[in-house]
Amino acid sequence: MSVLTLPVPWKDINEVGLKGVFEVHSSDLRRQKVKGSRVCELMAILNEKLKALPQHRSHICIVKSLRLHGCRVSDDRLLESLIPDLESSTPRLVVAVQARPKTTKSKGLVVFVKTLTGKSVTVVSTSDDTVDCVKSQIRVQAHVPVDDQRIMYGSKQLEDNRKLWYYKIKNNSSLYLVARLRGGITEGSASRSFVNVSNGLKLVERKLSHTAPDWRGCTKGLKCGRLL
Repeated sequence: MSVLTLPVPWKDINEVGLKGVFEVHSSDLRRQKVKGSRVCELMAILNEKLKALPQHRSHICIVKSLRLHGCRVSDDRLLESLIPDLESSTPRLVVAVQARPKTTKSKGLVVFVKTLTGKSVTVVSTSDDTVDCVKSQIRVQAHVPVDDQRIMYGSKQLEDNRKLWYYKIKNNSSLYLVARLRGGITEGSASRSFVNVSNGLKLVERKLSHTAPDWRGCTKGLKCGRLL
């Protein structure tokens, strides 16, 4: 089986221009191949390669997002769906990295994040890290997209742009990952349309029951004296 090499340029979100190129081999992926692998797996590999760069040993660096032709790619997307023929073409992928210097003023923290499956994820951070940085580490370790994460500490939901010290999160604290309620139609679900009530064939006449509970009864409303 041939090994695919995927070049992925990367840039610092706080600076202009590309900083380098990561090379990801299909053998690096968990399935040893592109087919069936998801973007979150690629992000985890890119984070490991980022940590190995000598110039970033004095910085805290984390992969923030992966973009295709300038548009952010969802973490749960299949790699082969990015372009029709990934095996023989090179997609225009760019990874956005957030880097900031390590400071002695920031207090080192180890926090434990309990996921929906009961798994505990250990996150190493500082008191100056934002909640968004914690979510990025959870994405790498638990493969949960950042957009699907909702983190609770005590009875409060943590806001992405707040720093950990703001919530008085201490070393060895436990955070809880809860499900995010989403509205609308999810990807892959069948679309639904409203019933056209002007079509009399779709209406069914039902007789009112005299023994029905009060909350099911009909009374005259304020509009034209009609029954509601």
